[in-house]
Amino acid sequence: EKYFWGKANVGPFFLLLLFTPTIYRSFKDFYWTRQLRKLNTEEIISDRYEWLKLNMIKDEVEASLLEKVPSGGFQPLQLGPSTPP
Repeated sequence: EKYFWGKANVGPFFLLLLFTPTIYRSFKDFYWTRQLRKLNTEEIISDRYEWLKLNMIKDEVEASLLEKVPSGGFQPLQLGPSTPP
């Protein structure tokens, strides 16, 4: 056994073989965590641009509607007489 671990030099190979699933899983988790963090950042930026675009359209609509308001404002609607009969 001493020859196997010391001189034959196959011990590190078997240790690598034993720990390969753990090492692979760690690298895979690290890779996907980094990729999803980058994707999350891109989604946040995209959502902010979409929010900005919608608010710009909303502001343009409000500005165009304010231009069409009469100078005295709108008169309130009155349904029926102001005093009871």
